[in-house]
Amino acid sequence: MSTTVLGIIREQRAVSVSDALTKMAANLLEDWTTSDVDDAYRFTLSLSLSLIVDVANNNTSKKMLKALEPSHVHEVKEHSKSQSNTIKELPAFLSLIFKETIELLELEGEHPALRYLSNAASKQLETEKDNINLQVIDILTYVIRNVKKWGNEKGATEVDWTHRLVSLLDILLRDTDLSVRIMATKVVRQANEHAFGDKEKISSIVGRKIDVIMEHDEFELSASEWKSAGAGDSLVDKQHNKNLRVNACVLLQILRLPFDGFNNDISILSMEWTGAEGKLVSMKRYNNYFVGTTIGDMYLPLTLDDISDFHKTLTLLLHWKNEHLKLRKVVRGPLLRQRRFERSRSNYTSSIATSANTNPDIFFTPTQDRSSN
Repeated sequence: MSTTVLGIIREQRAVSVSDALTKMAANLLEDWTTSDVDDAYRFTLSLSLSLIVDVANNNTSKKMLKALEPSHVHEVKEHSKSQSNTIKELPAFLSLIFKETIELLELEGEHPALRYLSNAASKQLETEKDNINLQVIDILTYVIRNVKKWGNEKGATEVDWTHRLVSLLDILLRDTDLSVRIMATKVVRQANEHAFGDKEKISSIVGRKIDVIMEHDEFELSASEWKSAGAGDSLVDKQHNKNLRVNACVLLQILRLPFDGFNNDISILSMEWTGAEGKLVSMKRYNNYFVGTTIGDMYLPLTLDDISDFHKTLTLLLHWKNEHLKLRKVVRGPLLRQRRFERSRSNYTSSIATSANTNPDIFFTPTQDRSSN
């Protein structure tokens, strides 16, 4: 019997996590049968081919972690834990504003709460044009004014929910040079065109859906995705799987910038929303593999009575903003350097780019060519 490449990989001892993921992909490909293939199987295959470990508590992550050695699972979970330990509590002043707003809503109603927020904003404007305090006050005002409409409106689409959250993000980012774009991510399109040729256009690949892209100077920093409230579990899992791979691709693009020296301590944050409920997800690379971790749960209130728990979502949104500002600072110099090199057609490449063949590429499925022969 001839020895196949998959057979050779399957027989190799998995020393590292990336070895284990490669072996996992080989096993899944070798054992592929139509009768046994379900969503978890396909999602696990696409992530293992991309050298991504999913630590979210779903069928795919359970399947992945079960296939890893205990020492590898411990390593992955330690990395996951470190990504979750950087969230700071809401500043004391904002916690007080939130607390007093909720008390007024519960005791006196919507109008007194809005009047309180308006007075608080006026005091802030006496000394500053804009700051994080004003932004959170404006977000609370926006939520209170719109929450009844959100709760009463039936049949809201993913575009509707995207618009609602992006309106909050625009408030949060108005004192920055970061941009929120509702569009399909360019990074995935470019990766697929490189792998499969220029037939893989934006309308026919992963990335064709409407995503919320965080950009600095037209350079992508993360991608988030929305589904409508009626999306089933299978579609939500598919969205999650895709979003992990898209953001690993975005992160890889960042890591390939020409940094001064090796810079691997970079992670990116994205969001995954289904209707009014969402998750904040972190993506980071360790050695030659990626770890995707759910940092926390978020939601948009649908009634006035539901706003009291919005405190945690505000905390996570501020963390999301701060992490993107840190990332912007990290990539700004290397991005300008790369663009100078591109203009001058320099042969200079970063330490990561020069060893690109040893780095993981993210697996995206091309669509079948439907043109007639």
